Amino acid sequence: MAFTILSYNIQEGGENRLPLIAGVIRDLNPDAVALLEANSRTNAEALASGLGMHLAYGEANSAFAVAWLSRLPIRRAENHRLPVLAKTLLDVDVVWEDMSLRLFAAHLGSRHDLPQPEEEGPVILDLLRLVAGQPHLLVGDFNYGQSSSSGAILGAPTSRRLDLRSFRRPPGLSRRSRQSCWR
Repeated sequence: MAFTILSYNIQEGGENRLPLIAGVIRDLNPDAVALLEANSRTNAEALASGLGMHLAYGEANSAFAVAWLSRLPIRRAENHRLPVLAKTLLDVDVVWEDMSLRLFAAHLGSRHDLPQPEEEGPVILDLLRLVAGQPHLLVGDFNYGQSSSSGAILGAPTSRRLDLRSFRRPPGLSRRSRQSCWR
């Protein structure tokens, strides 16, 4: 069984587009959604409520907040609102098929922001190293373009299926769960 994740920049909090945004999420039916530019906590709460999903919300160092919506209960949420980040990095933990999954969402600085992705990337990678050996995924808006080297720092944007078999099985984890994948 696949675990599906959607990374969605809803632009400036979604404003008057909440029904359209909810429709896109409903149609794609993901297990978890990283909302970028979730500038309005009220709008993020309305989306979570309307979609029957759990919410974790991360205030940012600018107006551009980040949120996670999840069909699964969010066991833990940590907002890494570090001074070196133009916005923030929101980290949540969900349990899927008896396995703890760490999901990270970031919205890196654009050409208009300070700091720039070149400064943010190494800090984010240092945080990800702390969960090496555990299933984890980083998604978001990396502002990867011609004027940015964030693709070189974090890896070029991709969409792929990730195989959880490469992770060591924690005690009590079933063989079926260990062999599952998410996309």
